[in-house]
Amino acid sequence: MLVKIDAFRWVCGEERISSFATESGFKSDFCSRCGSPVPNILNNATGYWVPAGLLEEPTNVSVAAHVYAGSKAKWDTLSGNCESFAEMPDPETLENLIRPKTKYNF
Repeated sequence: MLVKIDAFRWVCGEERISSFATESGFKSDFCSRCGSPVPNILNNATGYWVPAGLLEEPTNVSVAAHVYAGSKAKWDTLSGNCESFAEMPDPETLENLIRPKTKYNF
């Protein structure tokens, strides 16, 4: 999920974050203690990408789009009534999909 930068704050554990980056610009942040992916600031610094699996409490969010659907596992099914993209769409397309469905506008 995407969260606007001013709607996000670390509660604890920020000092344990490690990063891996490739020459192409891909970056992944993770917990140096357990290896779990952690929130990662977006390239345009307007928000954070937050792995939804990190949420402990139920939340009122919905799927706006399926990205990288072209490389999903054969057993995986895409749910929800939303668009699917074989790869990551351009930022403007993603913004337009998210804007009407959340209170966090990028």
